[in-house]
Amino acid sequence: MFSDYFLALLLSHLAGDFVFQNDRLCKLKTDPDLRRRMQGVSIHIVIIFLLNIMVFGAIYESIPWIVLFLVNSFHWLLDIFKSTIQAEMKICDIDSVLTSKLENTLENTSVTEKSTVIEIDAYDPVNATTSKRELEKEKVTETEKITEKITEKFLKQSPYSGHIKSKLKTIDMTVPLFFGDQVLHLISIFIAAHVLYNFDLSHYMGFYYQYVNGSVSVSESLTLMKKVLLALIYLCLVTSVANVVVKTLLGGLRKDLGADAKTGRYIGGVERILTICIILAGAWNALAALYGSKTAIRFNQAKENPDFAEYYILGTTLSALLAVIIAGAVKITFF
Repeated sequence: MFSDYFLALLLSHLAGDFVFQNDRLCKLKTDPDLRRRMQGVSIHIVIIFLLNIMVFGAIYESIPWIVLFLVNSFHWLLDIFKSTIQAEMKICDIDSVLTSKLENTLENTSVTEKSTVIEIDAYDPVNATTSKRELEKEKVTETEKITEKITEKFLKQSPYSGHIKSKLKTIDMTVPLFFGDQVLHLISIFIAAHVLYNFDLSHYMGFYYQYVNGSVSVSESLTLMKKVLLALIYLCLVTSVANVVVKTLLGGLRKDLGADAKTGRYIGGVERILTICIILAGAWNALAALYGSKTAIRFNQAKENPDFAEYYILGTTLSALLAVIIAGAVKITFF
């Protein structure tokens, strides 16, 4: 029974956190405005809670309302904390962009001033020195005006003006935040399932020893309901979850290369499903043909852009690795 509750909670979590969470909702959850951010997190939690009700309602006669409420409340608090950190990171990124734009503006202004001085020097050498002095004075005034306009415009839109003024230097916390958040969610799901039905470690250790000795198989020990739950979980993992993992780990390269994220999601999902089917069927020649054809299509683009070639190799390798791991789990579970 513990495994039944755990799988049901895990399926609801994966579906709510990955399948039914689109880019628009993710942006709303990391909005610098606290009210909009809480609105996005609340919508996200309501979706997960409804998925919990649907899954438990389809499997069990009664729904554990109190446990589901506590699990989703913890999820809400955790997402509020995570989204706040992400919002502050986004503000710091905007600050760096504004600083870069300001430097470019000042550089362009400086170039214009030099061109003006050269033109004056060519036509009127006597007044060239006087014009240079006047331009130097104007340069200071123009710099102050540009700085005030850019800073004032942004600070009016952002509730975190203190972060901009202090110019915080932060490291990229995207990967640690993502995996840390998921680990905490899994711990909360484990605790909730343990509350619903006591986790007996000796039972699972005994089954593990029997499986290693070959006296029992996982497929034969699973009920139909567990197999259905596992099949849906594997489907979530190989599509939406794997897409987010690849995107998170290679996020820096994607920004630099401007890769099309939406197209990559669909291609990656189909590619991993085909990889799993080929591995289960043992048709290794088809696997070579799949990745060979993909490489041939991307060859010219990779040849012209070495950075894209590195991104392509890393992305394809990581995606294939995830597919192989899930294929192994599917084979153990169902065969």
